[in-house]
Amino acid sequence: MLIGQARHGLEAQRKLVEAMLDRRMDGLLLIAPFGRNEELEELGRAIPVVVLGRHGPAESFDTVASDDIAGSALIVQHLASLGHRRISFMGSTLSDNEPSMPQTVRALGYDLAMEHSGLGEWIDHIPGLWGSAGGVEAGKLIVQRPSSTRPTALHGGADVAALGAYTSLLEAGISVPEDISMVGYDNIPVSGLPPIGLTTVDQSGVQMGRNAAELLISRIEGRSEAQHILVPPKLIVRKTTAAPPGE
Repeated sequence: MLIGQARHGLEAQRKLVEAMLDRRMDGLLLIAPFGRNEELEELGRAIPVVVLGRHGPAESFDTVASDDIAGSALIVQHLASLGHRRISFMGSTLSDNEPSMPQTVRALGYDLAMEHSGLGEWIDHIPGLWGSAGGVEAGKLIVQRPSSTRPTALHGGADVAALGAYTSLLEAGISVPEDISMVGYDNIPVSGLPPIGLTTVDQSGVQMGRNAAELLISRIEGRSEAQHILVPPKLIVRKTTAAPPGE
């Protein structure tokens, strides 16, 4: 088994994949890879490939993902049950987002859940990038809004972005959850630390990893028909969500 990291964009990822191919690996397990589906399809025709974190459909590779439509619905339903109406979504606005990427699917899940909850008129996407710095900038955009149009709750898209926005809100004197409730996504370890207590969605990452490894083994053993697995997420309620101000 050979593990490599490609954290510096698409070109770094391509070089790493080429290095794996040069070493005649039996198969590749790609975790939330960058790039277009067409490139992954081409790679899947050359070597057994399982993609973890991105959604299907695909013809030449398998996918394992958290059910991000259901995860966003859990968030919206939780916030709506507390009485929130002005629920905003903090999106990832990379220009090359593919329909199969989690940021795209979670945004769609938010839209669908808002419509289903009768809150379509409050749909609001706050542009940004999913990272700490992107979250900080998105939080500043929220702070700049008049209090009458500011969301009372935020679907943070990803924990790292939600925590960045959390920082901007606190620095501006906006309390969480007294003024704005906040929910992340991914349940990264820091989100559960007692001083933070971020309400979030757990993707059941251990189960996703197990499923992906099993799919890759069966691919290597000769299976050719693509399989796509969605793992049910769970809402983890902590300290950053409460009823909106005045209720």
